[in-house]
Amino acid sequence: MEAALTKAAIGTLHKDASFAPSGLLGGVYAQPLFVDGGSGGKDLVIVVTESNDVYALDGANGATVWHTNLGAPVPLAKLPCGNIDPYGVTGTPVIDLASR
Repeated sequence: MEAALTKAAIGTLHKDASFAPSGLLGGVYAQPLFVDGGSGGKDLVIVVTESNDVYALDGANGATVWHTNLGAPVPLAKLPCGNIDPYGVTGTPVIDLASR
């Protein structure tokens, strides 16, 4: 738990206009995650998309630190129901903090 994230502090939060990720492929439905001291000691924002892509973005400016694709997403025509097309990573991922 982040000690600085309190009810009082939440009222002072604001969007950082300098954080500008670009080039993400696919819709983002899952909650992005923040990892302090990730790859190479950088703070990272982990984002997953419906194109089955996983991105680690620099927490300061949104630049891509690394990216990997988990395979082809499933087209809606192959699913029995739903409205996401294509269907890739929809759920929020998990971070293995031990390995960062």
